[in-house]
Amino acid sequence: MAVLIPLSPKSAAQRALERLGTRLRLARVHRKLRQKDLAERISRSRATVIQMEKGSGKVEIEAYVSALSALGLLEELDLVADPGLDRDAQALIFSATEKRVRPKKPLDNDF
Repeated sequence: MAVLIPLSPKSAAQRALERLGTRLRLARVHRKLRQKDLAERISRSRATVIQMEKGSGKVEIEAYVSALSALGLLEELDLVADPGLDRDAQALIFSATEKRVRPKKPLDNDF
């Protein structure tokens, strides 16, 4: 009887890289570029482009950024971790429970 070993669930980061890789592939295909063409534009090998499109975490982030730039999508990268779009941080900034409270000083009405 064969024993099935459950596969470990993918991390959120790995799933995000896979989505990015899929989006890079779609952008490349829509622009009618071959993997070789994109590789030449970003000064990387075709194997690197293949790994990026698979969402590999072993590819350096500079390659991903170069691919976004070559595909005309670099401006969208500015939205990543934009403080103005960080809802959790905004909620903490405006949270009344987190504000520092100073004790009132007694008034000295002695003129």
